[in-house]
Amino acid sequence: MKEDVLANVLMTYITGSYARWDHPVPTDPAQVDALSEMLAVPAETASLLLRRAGGCIQDAVELWTGQSSLPDLMALPGIEAALQRLGQAAGSGEKVLVYSDFDADGVTSAVILKEGLEFGGIQHVEAFFPCRFQDGYGFHAKLIDRFHEEGINLIVTADCGITGWDACEKAKGFGIDVIITDHHRPGPSLPDAVSVLNPHLPSWEGFRLHHLTGAGVAYLLAKAFLLQRGLGDGIPHDWGTDMLAMSVAGDGHPVTGLNRLWARQGLKLLQRTHRPGILALLCVSGVFKMGQDLRLYDVNDSPNDTAADKLGENVPDEWEGLGRWDEGTLGDLVQGRPLEFERDVMFALVPRINAAARLSHARDAFALLCENDLRKGFELARELDRLNRERRKIELAILEECYERIGKLAVEPAAGDPATWLAAGKDTGATRYGYPRYSICEVGREWHQGVVGIAASKVRDRHWRPCALMAGEGPVLKGSVRGIPGLNVHQALSECREFLVNYGGHESAGGFSVRDEDIPAFADKFEGVVRKLLEDKLLESVLQLDGLLGVEDCRDDVLMPLVSLEPFGAGNPRPALGVFGARITGARLLGKTGEHLELTIGAKGGNYNQARLIWFGAGHRSLHVCFPGACDLVFTPNRDTYLGRERVSLYVEDVRLPWSMLGGNYLSLARYIPDGSPTVVYTWSSDAAASIWVGLRRLGAQAGLHLSGQRGALAHNARVILEKGDGVVVSTAPWELIDEDLGRELRLLVVHPPVSGKSSEKLTQLSMTPGVESMFLDTYVDDSIRWLHARYPSKEYVERVWKFLIGRPGNGKIPVWEASPLYKQGIAGLEGAAYEQQLVLLGSCISIMMELDMISSDLVNRMPMFVLHRPKGQVSLSGSPMYVQGRRLRKTAGQLMQRFEGGLRHGGKR
Repeated sequence: MKEDVLANVLMTYITGSYARWDHPVPTDPAQVDALSEMLAVPAETASLLLRRAGGCIQDAVELWTGQSSLPDLMALPGIEAALQRLGQAAGSGEKVLVYSDFDADGVTSAVILKEGLEFGGIQHVEAFFPCRFQDGYGFHAKLIDRFHEEGINLIVTADCGITGWDACEKAKGFGIDVIITDHHRPGPSLPDAVSVLNPHLPSWEGFRLHHLTGAGVAYLLAKAFLLQRGLGDGIPHDWGTDMLAMSVAGDGHPVTGLNRLWARQGLKLLQRTHRPGILALLCVSGVFKMGQDLRLYDVNDSPNDTAADKLGENVPDEWEGLGRWDEGTLGDLVQGRPLEFERDVMFALVPRINAAARLSHARDAFALLCENDLRKGFELARELDRLNRERRKIELAILEECYERIGKLAVEPAAGDPATWLAAGKDTGATRYGYPRYSICEVGREWHQGVVGIAASKVRDRHWRPCALMAGEGPVLKGSVRGIPGLNVHQALSECREFLVNYGGHESAGGFSVRDEDIPAFADKFEGVVRKLLEDKLLESVLQLDGLLGVEDCRDDVLMPLVSLEPFGAGNPRPALGVFGARITGARLLGKTGEHLELTIGAKGGNYNQARLIWFGAGHRSLHVCFPGACDLVFTPNRDTYLGRERVSLYVEDVRLPWSMLGGNYLSLARYIPDGSPTVVYTWSSDAAASIWVGLRRLGAQAGLHLSGQRGALAHNARVILEKGDGVVVSTAPWELIDEDLGRELRLLVVHPPVSGKSSEKLTQLSMTPGVESMFLDTYVDDSIRWLHARYPSKEYVERVWKFLIGRPGNGKIPVWEASPLYKQGIAGLEGAAYEQQLVLLGSCISIMMELDMISSDLVNRMPMFVLHRPKGQVSLSGSPMYVQGRRLRKTAGQLMQRFEGGLRHGGKR
């Protein structure tokens, strides 16, 4: 049977990729006006600033200007002892070791400390990074013997060490002093160190530095050391901010306060970098463009007469460490440009730096950042770029295997009920309908241990479940966990510790080791712990909107001030702007393989004001997105330069059906829903359930949606709403939700009578359950019949839709969006049908015709089209499995409706 590609549009796109879009928080108009005048910015920009600043005008101004000031460094708790010990090392010629974590934050922390300590007069400074695979994260006691043998006198940790009790104790036994700089949360006690610098210590609370990265803490120590040594004036004010910008991007820390100041300064410094390794990485990653005569030096080539040699010639024999590469000298070889924090740092530089530790060793990335020779810098940059490409391939293979396994766990529709035949959302797989577990726990013995963490993040994002992935071939496997809001990952792992060799982490992510034989027990325990920790929380991904616009407002002059809030990142995300009820007026696929989708939208009343948006990676969704003819969408504005002119490009974040056009028939249901009492609304139709749910959500109700066959985590939100007792759940199978021993009063509203004998019997039994007050709303019987004909159309409706389609201009090729109900009300003559009922009817008819080879979907000039194939003779509808099944259901549905209506009509209770 051919796939009914349009039959599930309503259920599939009733929400977007995010389960919930939260509207902007209201702001005080007087504050908005005052801030708008103070900063000379539009009201939309002032409103957004106030929201992000929690209503504080001072914080809003700081966010806009990006200005912040360093704390009194000499007043930081622990700094005095640290500086005294560093001064002793500078005066005695001791060997100092910077012991750092292996990720981008750790590597940049090590660069800052090494440079700062050397500038301050410490002559012997080395950097060490534990191996991800042999050592794992942390400050390890087992390595102290090696450092003692190498004559190390002082260890300064970077981005680690706050739980290094054993390592500090062992170092002390060897006479090695330790200074800890870290930003991870402390344990129950502090290690025995000369000094511990950590913004999460209670003594640091008044400094408001809890968002610092590991590099940020290291920078404060290095800066204080230079000031104490009287060298503050000899160091550029922006020294180290390039490293700080990469650390903020790499650790995903808020781009606010000092982090924002450093990110802005660091972007400028990276753009005019004095570091040959970073210049090479900018070129290799494609951020900077290289002239046609420049090719990267390859060890198999002769370096003579290559443009890379010309670059190398511009590096002085003795690098002072504080210079700049000269654009006048290199401009004919390297074309630089203003950098963006997300695109160029977060998604270009940081992944390549992290690739070193993921697949090789962090010292490769450290060597690149410290490299003085430009030719050698290019060699190192090429290696990191190669590792990153290899990492992508490994990650893709892990993801494909995970998604395949998860898809096999998809829940099927409830057996024996033909009304659920189309409720399963076959074209969406487990993402939308079928994954019933609360957690994802998968193991791959051939997976790469250095990549499972980033893969777990993407699996988590796709399925919105806490995800634990494990890798390794030996008796002990390494795992990474990524959580969702409401779940403390560290707490979850601690409750599973009986099955773990070790574990660590924080609220949103963690790592662990587990013996091979304990994996099944760990997976079961993890599932139970996650379910317990999330038992009273809704499982839904949320997209926070920063503003609502009309299509006419999607202009450069309105949006450019919002773009000026750069750099964007955690704590200051790129503005998410909603356009509701927009009419789709055009679409085409972009990219070599059509992987991206370009949408053109216009105002609902006309096409005079239009906006063009790009949705990356959504080319495969073009048919379903365009078919409704209208949509709600959320986009982000992005700065773009074209032919030397700056403009704003609009990138789609999410798309859903136009809610303003849905659920209008059910707004009156609110009067039947009592305040403070849980209510279940029953309908046999999953399409109707979606429409009712949207109608209730539009009214501001706390509403859940539950479909037949959904269990476990799939039914979680519905159960939470009912248990809290102040919401409403729309369900096609309420008997699967409600226990016999309710313990409270519950109202059951039967909006549409059941269309199968099994459902009729179960609903009747439920209505007789003690504590259930049943009400049959017979005013919606005709509405139920319309849904029946829309989902399972008769021959007459199929013929009318065909006549409508062949009557459209275009020689049998119709743009998908022009086949929607918006282009002709009452396409098939379904009297009184709402927009969504017409949409379902049209989709059902086209799906039937596709099964009969009368219609196909295709791309014509990269535009999604319906292509009509006129049959040469008579066409028998019995060749469509979808039509035949619908015909059987229609024969019995009417009789069942009448029978049930007779038993539960006019609010009576059986």
